[in-house]
Amino acid sequence: MAYFTQTDLENTVDAALVLRLLDDDNDGTVDSAPLAAVQLRVQSEMRGYLGRRYTLSTLEASPPESIRLLACELAIEFCYRRRPELSNDRGETPWNGRYKEALRRLGELRDGRFRVDVDGTPETPANVSGYIDFGPDDDYPDGIGGGVFSQGFGDF
Repeated sequence: MAYFTQTDLENTVDAALVLRLLDDDNDGTVDSAPLAAVQLRVQSEMRGYLGRRYTLSTLEASPPESIRLLACELAIEFCYRRRPELSNDRGETPWNGRYKEALRRLGELRDGRFRVDVDGTPETPANVSGYIDFGPDDDYPDGIGGGVFSQGFGDF
């Protein structure tokens, strides 16, 4: 499930702006394909920040209001990016500042400085660092010392 709906976007900004940003065929309705692409992009961004602290399936099944609002902030920026003619001469969209603020808030969520109340446990990161125990300084009878580590390989 997406972190936001078309209605959420229209409640964040004017519905006419959402239409302008997502009506690719100019038929007067928001097109489903660009909306789905923006939802997927937002989901990917949000998962990167939230996956280490929250159970994503729980969070995505029923996103709290604060998460929906952050998702909408990201989504509107991504919608604007689809329309480069709406950017300034530096390539920034009118929503760029709010987008950066949303990323800052997501960083606070990731780092635990800000939290949302959801049930569940964090998902296990895909890449967990390892631990090497070197043992005593001289565990070889030859008196040379501990193991040897050279060019990414070791004998311990």
